Amino acid sequence: MTADEHGLAARVRRTRESFELDVALSAAPGEVVALVGPNGAGKSTALRALAGLVPGGRGPDGWVHLDGRVLEGPGVHLPPERRRCGVVLQGLHLVGHLTAVENVAFGPRAGGTPAGRARRDALGWLDRLEVAAQARTRAASLSGGQAQRVALARALAARPRLLLLDEPFAALDAAARPRVRAVLRAALAEGGAPPVLLVTHDPADAADLADRTVHLADGRQAVGGAPARVGAVVLAGGTARRIGGGDKTALEVGGRPILHRLLADLAPTPTVVVADPPEPEVMGRHPHARWVRERPPGSGPAAALAAGSAALGDVDVLVALAGDQPFAGPAVPRLLRALAEHPGTDAAVGVDGGGRSQPLLAAYRAAALRPRLARVRPGAPLRAALDGLAVRPVPLDPAEALDVDEPADLALAEHLVRDPLA
Repeated sequence: MTADEHGLAARVRRTRESFELDVALSAAPGEVVALVGPNGAGKSTALRALAGLVPGGRGPDGWVHLDGRVLEGPGVHLPPERRRCGVVLQGLHLVGHLTAVENVAFGPRAGGTPAGRARRDALGWLDRLEVAAQARTRAASLSGGQAQRVALARALAARPRLLLLDEPFAALDAAARPRVRAVLRAALAEGGAPPVLLVTHDPADAADLADRTVHLADGRQAVGGAPARVGAVVLAGGTARRIGGGDKTALEVGGRPILHRLLADLAPTPTVVVADPPEPEVMGRHPHARWVRERPPGSGPAAALAAGSAALGDVDVLVALAGDQPFAGPAVPRLLRALAEHPGTDAAVGVDGGGRSQPLLAAYRAAALRPRLARVRPGAPLRAALDGLAVRPVPLDPAEALDVDEPADLALAEHLVRDPLA
């Protein structure tokens, strides 16, 4: 997801005493991403940082983009009231002297909705969440379960661009939780729904609502139950053949350059592109990516991968891709999952329909790959760095394995954009 597209893309970084949070998060409109993990993993801190309640993106590498707007980054910090986030925190933070309906109507009224309409909408949300009878009850007099429903109604009524939910069902009894989850699920299915991040310790919440789950441990995204820092290296700078004498990664598929399509799929994973740097405007659309060159330029894919690996810095897992694969991005989660599920392997490597391994569509354990890359001389083939690795093959869909080497490949890619089921 690039900064000019809809949805959330962020890298949240926050250090407090001995704890460091460093996690990349993304969510498309209407997508529910569950954040799970042990207490103290950084889940609630991540949500508070996205809401602007605590610093989380003002370091040199931290940033928060929402619907193309920079909410936080170098020199930028939008206050919470300008972010248009619907937030349900564990403390709820209802205004105690206001009634339930006044609490729910507060956000829409602050956004310019006329008082009568805001009140009608608020009553509608309270009714859907089965607390209409408490509409005129002051928030300070509500029970825990009632207050939690009112807090959720308030977040939804504000028509947020991002919905941040921290244990939003924790105060509900076992019978009520499925009903309230059903209300939320129906609201998100109505169209125009925002991205949703859901912190929960209840597997039923995640199973019922989440499209995707991110596991946190010790402030990092976890792979296979252990904290793992994942980075990607895309080789796109003269190490592959060209079509018609031009850079084939710049050829358009579905109205977007191949490389831009791939980078959008990789966001917000920290990514190094081994190629000559593009125009600043292009770099600005991909804040998760940076560009470097191997030395000397054109010294082969092994040298390019080594340069990209060095530029990534301290990561546990390195995903390697070629820049001429327009549909490779969706394969990356499967590669990471295969690596996590087979801890004795050094790499999860894509395999195309012909049984051919794709070392530039693979996830590698950095500790296994980097010493080999350090020993490879410029001009050496990539296999010289990969010999001896314990590899787990991962079957690829035909589209994922497609690289654009010939004009016919480009025509096929355009066809797949128009008809994904072909």
